[in-house]
Amino acid sequence: MTRITVPTSPPTGVGTVMIARTGVGRVGFADPMRVAVWEPPDEGGSGRCRLEKTGRVVLGWAEIEVRPYAAGTHVRWHEDLRVRGLPGVFDGLTRAVSRTVFRRVVATLLAE
Repeated sequence: MTRITVPTSPPTGVGTVMIARTGVGRVGFADPMRVAVWEPPDEGGSGRCRLEKTGRVVLGWAEIEVRPYAAGTHVRWHEDLRVRGLPGVFDGLTRAVSRTVFRRVVATLLAE
């Protein structure tokens, strides 16, 4: 991901739209998502967000859960995506590539 924009106005919650621009150099695509579930953590509790991917290239959903853990936070990112027009025989490859990419994204986000 190189850039994320949020074209909807605050407050953030169900219905919020965000667009991740995914790519390398000039080759890339927009990956629009809509917040379908928004459960922010309360004091010392857990929280969850579910995003539905609505783009021309990437379809599916992502769920991000956070909960207190020792002196920090445990984050669980679960995603089910498909590439439009790509036969199901490539689902395993799609899963492997997306895991690698999202591990790096989450690690970078958490390091900041």
